[in-house]
Amino acid sequence: MTTPRRILLIRTGGLGDFILCLPVIHALASTWPDAELEILGRPTIAALAESQVARITSIDDRRFSRLFTDTPLDASDAAATFLSSFDLVVSFLGVPESDFGRQLQLLVPKTLFIPAPPSGTRHAAIHFLQSLTPLGIAATDAVPRIDLSAEVREQGRQLLERPVSAVEDNPPIIVHPGSGGRPKNWRPDLFAQTIRLFRRSRHPVVLLQGEADERPVREVLGHLEATGPVLKDAPILQIAGAIACSRLVVGNDSGISHLAAAVGTPLVCLFGPTDPAVWRPLGPKVRVVTFAEATPEGVSEEGIRLMTG
Repeated sequence: MTTPRRILLIRTGGLGDFILCLPVIHALASTWPDAELEILGRPTIAALAESQVARITSIDDRRFSRLFTDTPLDASDAAATFLSSFDLVVSFLGVPESDFGRQLQLLVPKTLFIPAPPSGTRHAAIHFLQSLTPLGIAATDAVPRIDLSAEVREQGRQLLERPVSAVEDNPPIIVHPGSGGRPKNWRPDLFAQTIRLFRRSRHPVVLLQGEADERPVREVLGHLEATGPVLKDAPILQIAGAIACSRLVVGNDSGISHLAAAVGTPLVCLFGPTDPAVWRPLGPKVRVVTFAEATPEGVSEEGIRLMTG
């Protein structure tokens, strides 16, 4: 195909969804290094890829609302002007037959839609990457990676030092008991017992609370005699920096677990109803444990092996 000058990647969804598309972003940037690559999505999450793209635009901008209707856009419409400036669009949103898909293809004929992975088959990141084949891209590295700057790592270290002192001498373990839905959360009493075991081994523990995690964090704290510090209310890049400065992350099937794997921090990831063959975090320091086999003793032992191995 003709070398594109401007490429738009459209990706909405949550943190984990975005991280799993990072290999696609890397493949596009590597294949066409001189092209201007932009993202249309959630800026608070897409900030994780800001070093690889020229610009990030919010899909929630009101100018894009008519894309989701069957009313054709006028050429002077702000959304039409924006989208028609691209030679290639790679979209994780919509299908060709939807209102959004038809509008998009009228404005940018070279549009590739990446569908959701079929259940029970290959890993989602591999599926997404192989979906680029029609563009002539044969990339094979499907492991998401986030290279954080020294500045972001320092911001993360400072964030950790609010609840924990001497981070550099004794980095803490981060425990994230939340996720995108309660069925994906390991029992709070089991998280609490795991925290006790880490503390007995003299490992400081910090609970991480995301926007939707107030209840699971409160429930874990309710099972602990000494409640301990909670990290919350921070931008995603600072959270990534804090995770990169920690010794270990223990969490559910969630975006935070994918973030830990992507920045290279050892991770014990607990899986309940979702299929780890498709949705597990990828990386050399990742151990997946299902709810059926998980015990506080086993999780803490696995975590210590990852930290010391």
